[in-house]
Amino acid sequence: MRQPAGALLAAIDDDDPAALSGLLAQGADPAAEYDDHGVVDLVAFRAADTGVVELLRPFITAGLPVDTRVPGWSSGPTMLGVAAMNGSLPMVEYLVAAGADVNHTPPGAPDDPDVGTVLTHAVGSDEPLPVVSALLRAGADPNVPRPDGWTPLMLAAHGGDVAVVEALLAAGADVRAAKGSGNRRTDALRTARSRRHDDVAALLRGHGAVDPTDGASEVAQWRAAHATTAVPRVHREVPDPAGIDACAVRLAALVPDVTDRRDAADPADPAAVAELEAAVGEPLPTDFLAYFRLFGGAAGLDVFEYDGLSVPRITDRWRGLTDLLAEGTFDSAEPYELDPDERAVRYRWWHPGWVPFAQDGGGNLHCIDLAPDRDGVRGQVFSWEIHGGPSGVRAPSFEQFLAAYRRRSLDGRAGWWD
Repeated sequence: MRQPAGALLAAIDDDDPAALSGLLAQGADPAAEYDDHGVVDLVAFRAADTGVVELLRPFITAGLPVDTRVPGWSSGPTMLGVAAMNGSLPMVEYLVAAGADVNHTPPGAPDDPDVGTVLTHAVGSDEPLPVVSALLRAGADPNVPRPDGWTPLMLAAHGGDVAVVEALLAAGADVRAAKGSGNRRTDALRTARSRRHDDVAALLRGHGAVDPTDGASEVAQWRAAHATTAVPRVHREVPDPAGIDACAVRLAALVPDVTDRRDAADPADPAAVAELEAAVGEPLPTDFLAYFRLFGGAAGLDVFEYDGLSVPRITDRWRGLTDLLAEGTFDSAEPYELDPDERAVRYRWWHPGWVPFAQDGGGNLHCIDLAPDRDGVRGQVFSWEIHGGPSGVRAPSFEQFLAAYRRRSLDGRAGWWD
């Protein structure tokens, strides 16, 4: 004879394992459901929620699958998740011994923080270390994130629990795992820093975590290395005047095909060019200096929807962005479009070695790169967006950039992406 769920609930409320065993032996359904204030739940979950092993054991003995979930609640936890959430070590150990999946991750909306793994539930409990340690010993993977991307290590860093962070790191937690991108990117170290958990941050650094770029330090280091009094000063070969002349002739041959400004009557003021080089602290590439023989006085060469900048405007734009970098404005920003594993352009929001030369109506730029990353070349051209940061290389040199622009224009293309 089947017993109503109410009888099972009453036995749980009375803390009476013997009564539960009797009811289940008489035919009560171990997967019995009940209405919990308008929400369907399983009676066994009420038992799991008590943290008393003897109140749950009769349900498992009667055949309830240890990883069962509430019917219709696909994103809900298993009983092990409930026990981990409550920080109940005896219940966790019992369920693990009964074969519960320590890496269970229910499907759920990626922005729902209530949906988690067994381990992330444990990290969020009031006394997480004993349960976290037990789950790790049982094989819980410390690198499985919950659906919204938060890993156990990131959550432990947020809570500031050094012991839990140490346990996760000892179990192989990836100190560089991150969620999000650009300005919304975060990882364990950023989380610890934002919460002012300095001891956790120091521990993470000791295991290989890398701090976000400090704009003030980066600008200070650049200026110190490129100052005229620096010893030794960063050495760059000064372009040969004859090479500049020859390159200017080649560029002049490209210009008539892509613009009606054929007279090249807008050369940059040499004093303005010298001021730009002094500000940046680097000699400009030969082809870029040759370009200033043609443009850069009142304006620069327009490139598709980008307006060419005069040299004074280039200097102003460079100073403005570099000042923002020094003020820390970009310290938490990371590029949206740039792959950090493609080491041509530095994985930075802005760098003092980048010199803009054209800008569209939204403030997006084309730039010359005087400080390429490991796989890049000095003088390469890339694009930079005001809401996305740098993207990949457009051309390995300014001259090749203009040649590509000429080809695309003659092919009737209206932009770089068509």
